[in-house]
Amino acid sequence: MYQDQEQDGPNTLKETEAQERAKHFSAVSYDLSLNLQPNQKTYRAVLKITFNFKGSDDQNHLFLDFVGKTIESFKVNGKAVSENPFKRNRVFFKKEDLNNGSNVVEINYVNNYDKSGAGFHQFIDPVDNEEYLYTNFEPFDAHRWLPCFEQPDIKGKIKLTVKAPEKWKVLANGKKIDLDTKDGFSTWKFEETPAISTYLFACVVGPYDEFTDNYDNRIPLGLYVRKSLSKHLDKDVFFQQTKQGFGFYEKFFEYQYPFSKYDQVFVPEFNAGAMENVGCVTFTEHYIFRDPPTKSQVANRADTILHEMAHMWFGDLVSPVWWDGLWLNESFATYMAALCVAEATEFGNLSWQNFNSGMKAWAYREDQLSTTHPIQGTVADTDQTFLNFDGITYGKGASLLKQLVYVIGKDSFQKGLSHYFKKHEWGNTTIQDFLLALSYGAKQCGFDYDEKKWSSQWLETAGLNSFLPHIESSEDGTIKSLVIEQEHPPEHPTYRNHTTEIVFVNWDASKNATTVEGTFRVEVLAQKETPVGSLVGKKRPDFVFLNYNDHAFVKCLLDDKSELFARTHLEKLSDPFLRQLLWDAYYNMARDGKMLSKHYLALVTDKIKFETDPKLIQTILRRASGTLSFFIPDAIKLEESQKLFDLSLESLKKSPENSEQAIIWARSAIDFAKTKESVATLVPFLEPGKKLGIIRWISLRDGPLSFILLLGISRGPRNFWNLS
Repeated sequence: MYQDQEQDGPNTLKETEAQERAKHFSAVSYDLSLNLQPNQKTYRAVLKITFNFKGSDDQNHLFLDFVGKTIESFKVNGKAVSENPFKRNRVFFKKEDLNNGSNVVEINYVNNYDKSGAGFHQFIDPVDNEEYLYTNFEPFDAHRWLPCFEQPDIKGKIKLTVKAPEKWKVLANGKKIDLDTKDGFSTWKFEETPAISTYLFACVVGPYDEFTDNYDNRIPLGLYVRKSLSKHLDKDVFFQQTKQGFGFYEKFFEYQYPFSKYDQVFVPEFNAGAMENVGCVTFTEHYIFRDPPTKSQVANRADTILHEMAHMWFGDLVSPVWWDGLWLNESFATYMAALCVAEATEFGNLSWQNFNSGMKAWAYREDQLSTTHPIQGTVADTDQTFLNFDGITYGKGASLLKQLVYVIGKDSFQKGLSHYFKKHEWGNTTIQDFLLALSYGAKQCGFDYDEKKWSSQWLETAGLNSFLPHIESSEDGTIKSLVIEQEHPPEHPTYRNHTTEIVFVNWDASKNATTVEGTFRVEVLAQKETPVGSLVGKKRPDFVFLNYNDHAFVKCLLDDKSELFARTHLEKLSDPFLRQLLWDAYYNMARDGKMLSKHYLALVTDKIKFETDPKLIQTILRRASGTLSFFIPDAIKLEESQKLFDLSLESLKKSPENSEQAIIWARSAIDFAKTKESVATLVPFLEPGKKLGIIRWISLRDGPLSFILLLGISRGPRNFWNLS
């Protein structure tokens, strides 16, 4: 029996160690049997690992990763190991015990359940005292469950057997192939998986409620939820969006779903939104709507569903060599999910509105901070994997993929992906492999694209460019010249090539409406000024915007004529997405000190009352809240918050009861209740049965803290920004 001699030692893997180990270990298979008893702090396991070994004179990289309580026995090629091999969260081999070629390792061990949400997590439901278990491994926690070669490029097959109480269900990466029940316990056996990265292994256990369906009579679908939450699950919507995803991705990737089944499980105390385990995706329970959701909430959840599904191809079928490829994994799934929601579900362009106000806004914000960094960087060890897991790796990466698709065309992108999956199936890749595949797709469509130049400009440098149009008109009202001035921050002096779409808009007084006169694809050069000769001679419009449809990753400013038009006719623009992009421009002006923050809030209170798009209302109010908190001088914060509160409450009263707008305005009223007067106005609505009871519901549902704050602040005058 062995225990870790130095269990407080480092629990990390260096990239250099992984590179060396990958040279010598391959063709790995894990055969794991778990014995799970109810209401215990530990579990027992029997593991057999087979692998090929290519001889080495270096002893230092001959190890399995493992965090465990006790190893009860350890055999290498049938020979019991007498000396304790277990130290510093690793199980070491002696090179003289290994064969050149095939090897078998057998390990019996006991381990503790985890309580942190990583590893093999145990949860006791406080409602019914039922026990639930699940694995969560990305990037480096599979070795909390089993001894393994834990790095993404040493893929392994896994065959799982689990003994558990009869009333528990057991889920794994593969299909169940046998179930035997005896004396109150069931033994579940699962098919062996293809070779996958260890962070994608999965085991979920507990008395889950189960719902089943299938896609195309070919892919079994499962949906699992705790019994105490089952009544809230809108399973039909979930299955519908899952099927829409399969239909879209199989066609777009020209590659059928590569695994045998697809389960989706809501797990308690989950640390993230979801995790793309092969064939067994786990989700936070926050995606179970206890109350009727807004359309935007359902669209955002659909985005998460389809994000994880995209990983089945990009990340699971084809995996990164090392964790410096994590940004591409996540950026790809983020972009593809937005595209899938837009083109395969009922939500259409709402998907791109959500993308712009969520992921892209996050990226813009982080790329203007002193902490920004290039997307592509080094990850020296597993501890560094999540250090740069931020708005740059997620949001900017996905935004650049959207931009790149516009540059090379969707057909090029699609052909490149099809080539990528077929060429690299079941393997591991780098960013260079991905960009070369897109270059191949572009050439197939007759488009010449320099992937090295694109990578150099966009992946290897930091910072956000901005565009400002300079437009001169001739006496006949046509454009004499149109020059796009590109700016860069002083600390990141990089001009870049951009491909953008310009829109011309005019005001039609006879119809009291705006009309789009034309849209134009324009190449902006990597220099300070780019003349746009193709637009010379066209009639100058009332309004020009330089990033229509949000393709480019750039901050757009307005020329004077367009800015004056927008202030007067903003709400008259017929396209809600264009209105959203224009509001982005105004927010950036306030953030950059090119517009007084109080003038920005005045524009909000003046124009938002005419806005009809719920998603845009929500986005504008969130930006107004940020402006109030961070940009407005302290001396006028309460005055400005009162104006926004009055606006919110008045708009709430005009909204249909319990509508999406009502929910948005109620949350806004609570958010802007910063003064004694505004709180006093809200407090009567906290009583049960009162008119505008949605205020009570929102304040309680969104968290007891807001309810308590409202009641507490109402006791006397208190400055929200200085509660002491």
